[in-house]
Amino acid sequence: MAFPPEAATAFHDTMLATGWTSKHGHPIRDWRAAFRRYLSVWNQREQQSPPKPQGRGDPRIRHPAPATILEPMEWEKVPGHQ
Repeated sequence: MAFPPEAATAFHDTMLATGWTSKHGHPIRDWRAAFRRYLSVWNQREQQSPPKPQGRGDPRIRHPAPATILEPMEWEKVPGHQ
């Protein structure tokens, strides 16, 4: 079965966070079945979600300007420097 690696990571993180229990509080008996269910929901969300922006991310978010590179200090002008 082919699946995106990020889905497996998300499933594992979710199960660790919930203590390997279902949303009803019952312990997960068959993690493979739980993963298949998780994967089907994952695929539905991926098909319904808008395309991910390319480049710098969400165009609605204002990104800070790149940092300017400062010139090295001129040590001769620093007081106390010889």
